[in-house]
Amino acid sequence: MRDLGSPPGGLRWLAALALLIGVIALAGCGSSGGSSSSSEAESSTAVEETTESASSEAASEEPAAEEPEESAEGGEEELAAYDPTAPAGKETGLDKRVAWANTSSAEFFLSLGDAIDEGAKAEGCEYTTAVAEDDAQKNVEQMTQFIARGIGAMVVQPLDPASQTPVMEKALGEGIGVMGLTNAPTTMVAQTPQYKVGFEQGKAAAEYITEKLGGEAEVQVFNEDSLGPSLKERHEGVLAGLETGGPGVKVVSDVEAKKLTIEGGFETMNTVIQAHPGIKVVLGVDTEVLGALRALEQSGKASEDMYLSGIDGEPQALEQIKKGGPYKASWAFAWPVLGYTMGTYSCQWIAGKSIPKALVVPAVNLDSKPTIEKYEKDMSEPATVFSTPNRIATYIEPLGNISYEEKENYWKEPFTP
Repeated sequence: MRDLGSPPGGLRWLAALALLIGVIALAGCGSSGGSSSSSEAESSTAVEETTESASSEAASEEPAAEEPEESAEGGEEELAAYDPTAPAGKETGLDKRVAWANTSSAEFFLSLGDAIDEGAKAEGCEYTTAVAEDDAQKNVEQMTQFIARGIGAMVVQPLDPASQTPVMEKALGEGIGVMGLTNAPTTMVAQTPQYKVGFEQGKAAAEYITEKLGGEAEVQVFNEDSLGPSLKERHEGVLAGLETGGPGVKVVSDVEAKKLTIEGGFETMNTVIQAHPGIKVVLGVDTEVLGALRALEQSGKASEDMYLSGIDGEPQALEQIKKGGPYKASWAFAWPVLGYTMGTYSCQWIAGKSIPKALVVPAVNLDSKPTIEKYEKDMSEPATVFSTPNRIATYIEPLGNISYEEKENYWKEPFTP
């Protein structure tokens, strides 16, 4: 995820969310709705779609103990479990419209948007979105346009924090709920224990090297350090996990891709294999690793004994895992479930209700056909998963409470679960 999730996860996500979580994060991520959104993204530089709906609002809720305002300054705040019985406050007067400031037309982010739409619609809100295609200036312009048009909540993912922060602060100053995928400043944030996700990814690769490659292998690591502290933590986790394999595990290249896309991974890997043609292991987020796989295949260097793994649960990656070959695993975030959850809480924020202050989004290791099939089933019915406690607990843990009446108590720094 740019941090679903993925994880992030980074998405310590949505994650990330890579996305959070990334994200998370979401092939439940590749629903037919996601495909139609992808077509729109290709036909316009700023994809925008608006849907209207009206349905009954969720039942009133009642607040947990109020958190002290200053505690949101840091990212280490201790949060109690979310109290869904908190009473609703007064109507906020905000426009009943939820925006998703999408940065990429990657399929899992499009599926996240479809689910945000569905969740917002179920609560009686409109939905609008735009895709910046990894263009930071366009992303800021699109968020500014959302605010000018009139919105009550906006879901944001990190791209260029320096340029995003002023417009996010403007939205917060107007009482708009800013729902972040690992980033701050935000009202509610979805975050993944990113270090753990990274460590698990690195350790799984180290175990494969020990068991299948005689304990020795050259490794390519894609990092996303420029996207924020949580993704740096995930990077540190990956390297620590690889170290468990001993001195035979050699990281010969550790770089950021030119872009967090399949093409970006392809271009970067083409350069890397010129200097390191013997690489056997590639780790990163799914879009980058899918690009790396293409580069390895086109150069004739791909082989069955390679170990490639990603983060995010990108549908193309899941298809590669199911059919067997170099791509062995993806740490996936529940992008559709997360999207539905964020869409629901975004509209409830507009209604003055008390919503979670944080959503902890663990990554799910998908390394076989059975694990992928279970994940895909859950991702295909996010509304049902959201309303079924024992199912949503696998993918999301809501913490803390915040409402419009406490809007000044937003996250000033990224939350660390």
